[in-house]
Amino acid sequence: MGRALPPDAQALARPVAGGGRSRFAAGRVRRLPPGLQRAAAAPSDRALQPAAVYAARPKAHPAGRGAPGHFRLRYDTADGKGAITLGRAGRLHHLKIGAAHARRRVLAITDEQEVTVVALDRGEVLSTHRIEPDKGY
Repeated sequence: MGRALPPDAQALARPVAGGGRSRFAAGRVRRLPPGLQRAAAAPSDRALQPAAVYAARPKAHPAGRGAPGHFRLRYDTADGKGAITLGRAGRLHHLKIGAAHARRRVLAITDEQEVTVVALDRGEVLSTHRIEPDKGY
């Protein structure tokens, strides 16, 4: 005949007879240090988290209707004649910053219609360009 379980839960928690130590002995609950324990999030918080993250990310806008205060950064090196090539709204624009700045590392800060070119080594503004969509550069 098989073994039956004891009627009370305390009998289950008692150490095993025979001098051996049981992993499940009473009073031997091992806890993690407080720094390693994570607080359990409520199920409703976990369900809303991906939606909140998605809503917080910037969204794409049609050309000319960017989000206010939105700009792009482009790190580049001026060519031998002191010009950089910038792609904007599906077109390439060749912006001249001057032959004195040939082969200089620059940062182009692009807003909706304005490009500011800054020298990386000194931080000085080299040129500012107003981009007109109908004009070729």
